[in-house]
Amino acid sequence: MNSKMNERELLNLLLSLLSRTTPHGQERTLAPLLPAGGGWDEADNYIIEIGNSTTLFACHLDTVCAERVKTKPCLRDGMIYSAKQRCPLGADDKAGILCLTAMIHANIPGVYVFHAGEECGGVGANYIAELYNLDQFKRAVEFDRRGINSVITKMGWEVTCSDTFAHALCGQLGMGFFPDPTGVYTDVLSYTDTIPEVTNISVGYYANHTAKEALNAA
Repeated sequence: MNSKMNERELLNLLLSLLSRTTPHGQERTLAPLLPAGGGWDEADNYIIEIGNSTTLFACHLDTVCAERVKTKPCLRDGMIYSAKQRCPLGADDKAGILCLTAMIHANIPGVYVFHAGEECGGVGANYIAELYNLDQFKRAVEFDRRGINSVITKMGWEVTCSDTFAHALCGQLGMGFFPDPTGVYTDVLSYTDTIPEVTNISVGYYANHTAKEALNAA
């Protein structure tokens, strides 16, 4: 059984994840930082399965930047910024990678999908939606939303999960989470034709896709 990661280990992993941007096509460079026991598919998605579960957990590996560069993350007043503002910090979605990694180390059952190419239109998710059988899943939960307390119920014009599901999930999460209908595209939108309950959860970043991107590390 995997052991839980302590706060220091999580922070060190997060800073390592954030140390370089990861443009699409470079997802496998993150392999040394990802949990062991998974496998890569031909679209560069990394997938780990724990137990028998009807839940798909997701994040994405790529970040917004034209090339792989050092970001020099720095921690100040509980927030992480890039000291080198050539590209966004990459908290979108390195924060999501951290969430899935912590859950895997806590041995929480689920199928964990670290997607490739979300920032390029969902390359990895579209590959999975076309070629994988997703019928086993009752819910898909992505960790890729700005802020600290959103449980997304709509992405664009599309309703992605029921109010009943959203309120139940908010109750389990606590910490002021609320159903939020203002979502935008993320990977799991590609799965709504098959999976009945699909949502995206806040992971603490702000001003994503800009040089002022920051991550709440509190």
